[in-house]
Amino acid sequence: MEQEILTDWRKIRQIKESHTPASELKKRGWTGAMIEEFLGSPDILVRNPVVRSGAPMCLYANSRIDAIESSESFAQRKIIRELRGKIQKKISEQKKGELLAWVKALDIQVRFYTKKSLLFEDAIRHYNNRSLDRENVLSHVGHWSSCDVEFLHRITVNFLRHQGTSYEEKLDEIFGKTGVNAAYIAIKKKVLEAIAKEYLFLAEECKRQMESVQEYSPRVRG
Repeated sequence: MEQEILTDWRKIRQIKESHTPASELKKRGWTGAMIEEFLGSPDILVRNPVVRSGAPMCLYANSRIDAIESSESFAQRKIIRELRGKIQKKISEQKKGELLAWVKALDIQVRFYTKKSLLFEDAIRHYNNRSLDRENVLSHVGHWSSCDVEFLHRITVNFLRHQGTSYEEKLDEIFGKTGVNAAYIAIKKKVLEAIAKEYLFLAEECKRQMESVQEYSPRVRG
């Protein structure tokens, strides 16, 4: 028989004094599996307090919770969970360290241009093509000689990072791996350092970008 969902907020307020929602149990160290194993079905279902059409909130009687939390079997399960957590954390830190060591060993090569003019022309072409891809015709840039210097250096560094190094390939290689955020930051900074070393006149812009590096996002990669 399907369990009834309580919708009367006056009754819900009274019931919540003697019952605890699953979200609160998880804050106390319970996992979803532990709730299922030790408590089973909720004692009461109440209307979702945030989204009316959302899944109902599960409430469990405090008397049952107290009895289970004081049992030896629950204490042992909690110890096992904490031990597993420590092991998983250690493995995660080890994988993160290995990934950062891999990044540290990378040899980043930067495409070399004999003339600034050729570099700037390619950077502007790259910028304009990206603007067209985003249907942003208004941001089209003309000849590099008429550009603001800071803007020109910014799009040139961006061009070299995306098209003049293995930056994109390296990001693909770390995708989904443990420690991806730290590795992304390390790769981006390493690439920017390589660009600054190859093109001294871009060092200031590279430094600015290094100071503003954000966390990795698989949807928006800067």
